[in-house]
Amino acid sequence: MHAANPDDLPPERRRSGFQPLNEIRFTERGEAFDGACLMTIYLPDYPIASVRTGQYAAGGERLWEVSIAPPPSAETLARYEAAYREIASGEPAARAEFDVYLDGGALAYLKAPCSESDARRRFFLSVHPAYVGDLPPERREIGHESLNFDFDPPAGVLFGGKCMATRQLPDYPIAAVRTGQSALGDEGAWEVAITPPPRADAAERYETAYREIASAEPAARAEFDIYLDGGSLTYLKAPCAESDARGRFSLSVRPADADDLPPERREIGHESLNFDF
Repeated sequence: MHAANPDDLPPERRRSGFQPLNEIRFTERGEAFDGACLMTIYLPDYPIASVRTGQYAAGGERLWEVSIAPPPSAETLARYEAAYREIASGEPAARAEFDVYLDGGALAYLKAPCSESDARRRFFLSVHPAYVGDLPPERREIGHESLNFDFDPPAGVLFGGKCMATRQLPDYPIAAVRTGQSALGDEGAWEVAITPPPRADAAERYETAYREIASAEPAARAEFDIYLDGGSLTYLKAPCAESDARGRFSLSVRPADADDLPPERREIGHESLNFDF
């Protein structure tokens, strides 16, 4: 059972977004009479986005399963309508098949009119941090975090011919977000790129990092001053125009021992880690 608002769930269930009401036995909750049977299960009293139910055979083999979306209560519908109006009163960060809004620390996806088929595909979301060191170690090489999601509850709701989904962004400073929706075979897909305004603390953080690195002696001076900063190279330039950072940078890493390279790079003797600014 998926709550319309995960905060209504017990704390230990909020991350998964649903509350299991399993192991319901007909013999304990139901009545069989005159060739008919009847069973009633009372749901929690908070707004519910969807219920999944079914029956298992012995050994865990599923006999049947269905998903049901109870109509939102008048109170829940009013809450959705108010949230939709509030978000839509601003200017969208991007217009596409869905209008995408920056809503505090989240991206909000709105569409009206919206059919059930509009919300049935999978959304992709790539978050590019302002500083790649903010990424988990396993994501730093590719330079972005993938936060893909389905529109299904609790991420999204479909109500009154409108749909609305919200996806929380990481709390580190973000340089760009690429988002969209993919259909099977990319047919009918859409994609947009969004540049969130810098967080209030981001500029101060960059200034501090710049001063700290620039206080050392650069390893090389060129169009950019290049510093060896722990296990990384840092490129600094001031004053720096937008055009300075628009070309592609080359980076060839030559190992002390060629056997440390991936097999396909050993013949040329270096690793290419070219990158865009």
